[in-house]
Amino acid sequence: MGRLPPETRLLDLSIPGTHDSGSYPFTSDSIQCRYGDQPEFVRAIERLPREAARPLKTRLVAWCRTQDRDFDGQLEMGVRCLDLRVEWKIDGAVPPANGRFYFVHGLYGDEVGGQLQ
Repeated sequence: MGRLPPETRLLDLSIPGTHDSGSYPFTSDSIQCRYGDQPEFVRAIERLPREAARPLKTRLVAWCRTQDRDFDGQLEMGVRCLDLRVEWKIDGAVPPANGRFYFVHGLYGDEVGGQLQ
């Protein structure tokens, strides 16, 4: 980009990026985000018994996970813009940890600090 003329506008560039870049680690064991704008039928999945919820949770994971490569894999493919959506999990909210930032897209992913080092 150092070779671009200084008058180049951002809208004239094509920068490859990924959507919901931090969604790659989601599994059926991932905890649902409780603070998003999810419809009630999606939030209801967490209230079902584990075995009854499993097929629905599998579908939810397929809907929420938009990437199958970690950040290094995305960058190695040529991505230069990462869409990092994070959420602060309030103390006492849900396990596995409280009071930390996590990547989120309907489900909680990895803790932010661990992935950006």
